[in-house]
Amino acid sequence: MDYEDSDQDSGPLEKDFHCGCCYELMVDPTTLNCGHSFCRFCLAQWWHSSKKTTCPECRQSWLGFPKINIILRKTIKKMFPEALEMRLETVESMANYKKVVDKFEAFGKKRLTQKIGNQGQPANRWIVITKSVAIVTAIIGIFMFFYDLFGVMFSWDQALVHKPLEAWTPKDVSTWVASLGPWSRAINSGKFEELGINGNILKSMTDTGLEDLLKIEKSYLRQSLLSEIEHIKLLGFKAPTEFWEYKTLFPTRCMFLLWGFREYPRATIIYSMVFLHREVFLPFLLSTSDLENQSNFNLDEWDDEWYPPSGAFVRFLVRVMIAPYYLIAKFAFQWVHVNSWSVGILVMFCTLKTITELLQSRWLIFGGWKNLPSVILESTKLVLVNGTFYFFLWNIIPSFITDIIFYWLMFTAPLNAWNSLTESFNSTRLHMGPVENTPLELTKSLVLWIWQKITRRFENNPT
Repeated sequence: MDYEDSDQDSGPLEKDFHCGCCYELMVDPTTLNCGHSFCRFCLAQWWHSSKKTTCPECRQSWLGFPKINIILRKTIKKMFPEALEMRLETVESMANYKKVVDKFEAFGKKRLTQKIGNQGQPANRWIVITKSVAIVTAIIGIFMFFYDLFGVMFSWDQALVHKPLEAWTPKDVSTWVASLGPWSRAINSGKFEELGINGNILKSMTDTGLEDLLKIEKSYLRQSLLSEIEHIKLLGFKAPTEFWEYKTLFPTRCMFLLWGFREYPRATIIYSMVFLHREVFLPFLLSTSDLENQSNFNLDEWDDEWYPPSGAFVRFLVRVMIAPYYLIAKFAFQWVHVNSWSVGILVMFCTLKTITELLQSRWLIFGGWKNLPSVILESTKLVLVNGTFYFFLWNIIPSFITDIIFYWLMFTAPLNAWNSLTESFNSTRLHMGPVENTPLELTKSLVLWIWQKITRRFENNPT
């Protein structure tokens, strides 16, 4: 009687040691950090087929690389030696056993090696970055020192954006006319210098004078030039028409915007909408939307209270939230004919950052949205603290140092974006396994996740 009872109890006891995948006695039991245990071969098959480092039962991600549970293996071997021997023969006789297990173990070694390597990288990386910053800053500082020194010695011309109109020389007037745009190419700008037309004479120019004195026969060219003259008379100096002139006129603002668009593009666009509405936000909105293609559109006729149509504004905000670096690149590319090198650097930086955010969006799609409110709150605090600090910093430190930091932030931006991209890519491979086709796998995983949600909803509500 006792023998029969013990024999009956052995059945349920053996089931407690069954694998969650094959529902057989576990061979080389491997316990994950979530607490579930599986056969080593079953876990390797799951990883090989799904390309995921998650639990086959609860879908929780691994931490590190799972090892064989020695205590559990000894317990199974001691309690069920015959059954374990039969299971071991069955598993090892499978055609793909050695291939799958070897790949799984190789992936584990690579992952552990990568983790150990990453732990030693931060210190070396900071040393390299510090040395690079020191070298580049020293080179830029020496260059700018000699540039300013030669400027004082040889009395280099003052930038027209700082020079009053009354102090313009005939050469300055000729340079200004040539920089008005493609339409000004039809005007012989050298004629202004030949006739000795300086800033004071330019202020008094009329339609008749342009036609008789400068031989500008086309009326629309004369009207356009007179309109520009009236505009510059109101300003008192040349309006900036390209990136470096704008930086010369507004150095602190450019410094703050460059730092903001590089580190916190979404927050910086919102900041410009509130505090730099007409100077920065409206041109940015116009250049990155379809408003410029609409008829009867004139930016100069907008007042400070103007807002774009609600539909266009909503589309713009959605694009800002989804792909802000794309909008920045689109805006910068329109000036490629004026500042080709600067635009090329910005477009390269924005492209790399857009790809980085695309890789990081995997976290948001697969469960990260649950923590989105706390992430937004922490990011907002970080933006406010850093933004306030740097806003006052750029107004306090000397312009010489500001220029050095400006050039450093701008010309090292692609390197910074490349480092972010490689870190995101390595992080994706570390947590998701060797994904050969990331977009395809991402789409596949998203569809499977949606399908699971739908089927579970129907299972819970069969009616």
